[in-house]
Amino acid sequence: MAPLHGKYGIHDRVAAIESEVNGIRVDLDNKHLKPGPTGPGGPQGVKGDSIVGPAGRDGRDGKDSTVPGPVSTTPGPAGPRGIGERGPAGPDTAKAISDVRDEMYVLRTEQVRQAAVLQGLLDYNTHAASYIEWLRSKRRT
Repeated sequence: MAPLHGKYGIHDRVAAIESEVNGIRVDLDNKHLKPGPTGPGGPQGVKGDSIVGPAGRDGRDGKDSTVPGPVSTTPGPAGPRGIGERGPAGPDTAKAISDVRDEMYVLRTEQVRQAAVLQGLLDYNTHAASYIEWLRSKRRT
């Protein structure tokens, strides 16, 4: 144990005593946590019953399972084509194609207009004088 007198101040003495007490606590805890010697084994227990039993019976009325099984990783064979009655006629494809072409024309003209605006902005940034002349000519028309 640290001496209570000498060149150390009171704080140093208290810290030394606390350190020593903590060391003693660790030693005591280690002695209590160690397991004791292993004793002899006990007698063998009675043999238990198996949990595997006979297979269960089929369902009451032989219905198929309603629980879906796992999805196959390989596709099945293609089904027959052209068997049975012909289905109802689909929408008029000529009208659908015409509508799509009309929409494409509108989109193309809009894209051309936006490209012209973008080119004007680029010209504005790079050639300010020529851009001002271009604006004046647009205003006259």
